[in-house]
Amino acid sequence: MDKIMVKDILVTGNRVEFFLTLEGDVAKYFTDINYFLEYDEDISEVPKGILVIPFLCSVLPLSWLANAEIIVDELDKEFYNCIESLKKAYAKRYYKLPFLGSVTVNNIMEYAPIVGDKKLVFFSGGVDSLSSVVSYIDDKPQLFTVWGSDIPLGAEKEWEIVKQNALSFGQDRGLKNVFVKSSFRQHFDEWMGTLAFSDKLGTDYWRGIQHSMALISLAIPYAYKNNISNIYFPSTFTKKDWLAGDLCASYPYFDELIKSSNMQVIHDGYEYTRQDKIANIVSYIKKTNSIFPIRVCWETVTGNNCDTCRKCRVTFMELLAEKIDPNLYGFDISKEIIKNEMPDMWKNSAKTSEGELVLWFTEWWVDVQNVFIKNKEHFKNTPEVQWIYKIDFIKEMNKYNKKVKNARIINYIRKILCIK
Repeated sequence: MDKIMVKDILVTGNRVEFFLTLEGDVAKYFTDINYFLEYDEDISEVPKGILVIPFLCSVLPLSWLANAEIIVDELDKEFYNCIESLKKAYAKRYYKLPFLGSVTVNNIMEYAPIVGDKKLVFFSGGVDSLSSVVSYIDDKPQLFTVWGSDIPLGAEKEWEIVKQNALSFGQDRGLKNVFVKSSFRQHFDEWMGTLAFSDKLGTDYWRGIQHSMALISLAIPYAYKNNISNIYFPSTFTKKDWLAGDLCASYPYFDELIKSSNMQVIHDGYEYTRQDKIANIVSYIKKTNSIFPIRVCWETVTGNNCDTCRKCRVTFMELLAEKIDPNLYGFDISKEIIKNEMPDMWKNSAKTSEGELVLWFTEWWVDVQNVFIKNKEHFKNTPEVQWIYKIDFIKEMNKYNKKVKNARIINYIRKILCIK
């Protein structure tokens, strides 16, 4: 069996480095045999059996799919006991793949449990995290922001924008900001993981099986040190998406299985649609007369919104539907673009890599439309948005997808018959 061995863990103040030895074919998935975490405060007193959890969560999916043994010296007992539950949960969802591999621990440790009810919320400044934060704002949750996820480690200027926006939001509300820097996406070759497993996963490696576990675990050493028992990980999708077969690593059926030293992971907001979350944020904005940037872009690493990708434009319309000006909240989209480009671009925004329109993203537009309908009187003198009342999004999606599927069948037949 291939092996992923943690040979040493070096803790220096606020920084943790993991030194690995790799044996067998599993080595091809790594771009660097070292892995690091860097917090903004000293964590040298945190036990190594807690510190190793973020590394483990970054490689557990690989060990399962590549049938590799992970070997560590010390590990928290409660986390060790949750590994098999996580494995079974993912195996049930991704039933086309065998989930193998194992974890060998030399010393399983039982640490003193965390007590109390302090809260920590993962905070990117986007819709999901903002909705979670404003929902618990009276409890003074700490805001946990990660460098090394959507903003690459080398993008220092871009990270500074994200960091300053997070600090501004936190400081204005008396909330503590926490920042962590990690190589958890850089030490592993996600493209290799996608090439090897995406056919049976049904999606790419990062989205399908790695990201939520890898992200959530980054908070565990900090939470242990600071006696934080509740880790809130904002949801992206809903139960409806789950039942429709969406393949994403982040659902409560996975995330809430992660356990360590009496910490509880809450997959927050799962019961709400994205438009519900927008309404929650807008309610807070109106109640507090607040202005702050909402960062949603997944096409750029600048730290700002690009205003052209599908996520930016649907969020713009979601906010506009709730009767606020999105251009005050991190966007810059003109009335001309709303009128002339939005009516056609929604199809491009909902496309999958195979050219079909995806249901969950199309339903975001349906939810936007429903709010515009509810607020139709407000928008009766707003000509640039009148197009949204005229589109049957689901009908258009089904009609478009039928054409795509028919074209795919014709191309397949032509290929078989060698017809050019």
